[in-house]
Amino acid sequence: MVWGKDNKISMFSADSQTPWKVLKTHNNEVRAVETASNKWNLMLTASEDAQVHLFHYSKFEDNEKLFVPLKILKHPSSVIHSVFDRKRPWIYTVTDDGVVRSWGL
Repeated sequence: MVWGKDNKISMFSADSQTPWKVLKTHNNEVRAVETASNKWNLMLTASEDAQVHLFHYSKFEDNEKLFVPLKILKHPSSVIHSVFDRKRPWIYTVTDDGVVRSWGL
């Protein structure tokens, strides 16, 4: 996955230079993308637009993935990082003003 100043998240397969999926869900630079390392099939995207988007994804037999938006977590300032808790259903976010927030799923 590649993300950045173009407000997009582009997903590539290992053998291609063309993205197989492009998500444009933010209005400003994407600062972080995180996937849950468990069976939940969840992905977070954090942006300078002061939002974190939570997606559920489904993988099909042909390796195509469907991304379904679940929730938008709004913040008072730009979000510079977001992570899933490794054991509990929680998300942690950090904004550029230095505030860490926890969000229960």
